[in-house]
Amino acid sequence: MGLWSRVKSAVKKVAKKVADKAKEVYEDVKDDVNEAIDEVTDTWKETWRNIKSCTGGLGCTTAVVGGVVKSALETVGAIVDLAFDAVGWSWNIIFSAFGAVVGGVTAIIGALIPGRFGEQVVEVGLGWIDASFELGRDGSKAFDAFGGFVQRVIRSVFSLILLIPFLLRFVYCALVFPLITHGRSLPGPSASDVSHHSMRTLEIEVVIIDKDGQVKNPITGSELSARIRDADRILRERARIKVQLHGSIQRSISQQLYDIDASGSAQDLSEWLKGPLQLLGRNNPRHLTVYAVGTINGRHDGLHEPLYGSVFVLRGNGPTVMAHELGHALLSIGNMGHRADTTNLMYPNTDRERAVSWPKGTPTLTEDQWCAMRQSRWLKWSWDCDKCVAVGR
Repeated sequence: MGLWSRVKSAVKKVAKKVADKAKEVYEDVKDDVNEAIDEVTDTWKETWRNIKSCTGGLGCTTAVVGGVVKSALETVGAIVDLAFDAVGWSWNIIFSAFGAVVGGVTAIIGALIPGRFGEQVVEVGLGWIDASFELGRDGSKAFDAFGGFVQRVIRSVFSLILLIPFLLRFVYCALVFPLITHGRSLPGPSASDVSHHSMRTLEIEVVIIDKDGQVKNPITGSELSARIRDADRILRERARIKVQLHGSIQRSISQQLYDIDASGSAQDLSEWLKGPLQLLGRNNPRHLTVYAVGTINGRHDGLHEPLYGSVFVLRGNGPTVMAHELGHALLSIGNMGHRADTTNLMYPNTDRERAVSWPKGTPTLTEDQWCAMRQSRWLKWSWDCDKCVAVGR
C-alpha cells in the first residue's frame, strides 16, 4: 500500500470515530434536554389538572400551594440535573477532542512510516482515541448520575415540607389535645355529639361491570346515583361523612367480576381476590371503588373487601345497602362486624329499613362506630382532630 493510501485510510478511521462520537454526544444532549422538558411539563400539567378538579377552600388551597411548591421544586431539580448533564457533556467533549487530536496525529504519523512498525503506531493512535472516548463517556455518566441524585434530593424537600405539618398535627392530636381536654381547659360541646364535628369526605368511584359485549349489566347510572344519595344522607346524618362520586360512573367488562361467589363466607380466597386483581378503574388509593356486578351468590345483597377498598352491589339493592357496605369498608378490621340492633346501619339485612321506617328515619350508628368511621384511611385527609378519638375512645 502506498503512502497516500495509508494516510487516507488512517484519516478515514479517525474521521469515522470522531463522527460516531459527535453523534453519541448529540444524542445524549438531545435525550437529556427532552427528558428535562418532559419532566417540567408533566409536573406543571399535573398541578393544573389538580387545580381544575379541586373542590372546597381547603382542597383548592392545597392544590394550588402544594402543586406550585412541588412543581417549582421539580423544575429546580430538573434544571440542576441538566446543569450537571452539561458538565458531563463538556467533560466528554474535552477529553474526546483531546484524544482525537493526539490519537489522530499519532495515527497519521504512523501512516507515514512504512512497514509493520507504522501500522502499529496507527493502531496505538486509534487506541488512544478509543480510550479518551471511553474516559469522556464514563465521566459524563458520573456527572449525570450525580445530577440525578441531587435532583432526587431536591424533590424530597417537598416530602419533608409535607411531613412537618403531619408531625405537628400528630403531636397536637395525640398529646396536646387530650391533655387540654382532660384538663377541662378546652371549651366546646361533648365529644359524643357528632353534629359538632367537622364534615369529612368519602370519595367513591363507581364502575358498572358487564359480563361481555352481549351480556350487559341492567343497572342504570340513575339507580346508582340514587343509592349514592341515600348513602350520603345516612353517613352525613350519622357520622358527618359526605359521600361524593369521584369522576363519572364508568362501565367495564369482566367475566370474573360479573358473577361473584360469596357462598363460602369469604373462605374461597380466589373469589375474594378477583376485585383487587382486576383493579378496574382504580387510579387513586385514597377513595373506595364500588363495583355494580351481575350476581353475588350466597344470599348476599352486597359485598366488601376492606383491605382493597372494594365494594360490590347489585341492581335492585335496598336504599341502605350501599351505605351498609361502605360502612364495612370505613370501619376498622376489628370493628367492622354486624350488629344485632335492627335499627343499626350494620344490621345484616334490610330489616333495618323497616325498623327505622325508611325513608322517614335513617339507620343509626353507635358512637364507637362513627368515631371509627371518621378515622378511616379512605376519607380525605383532614387537619381536624376528632375529639372522641383524641380522648381515648
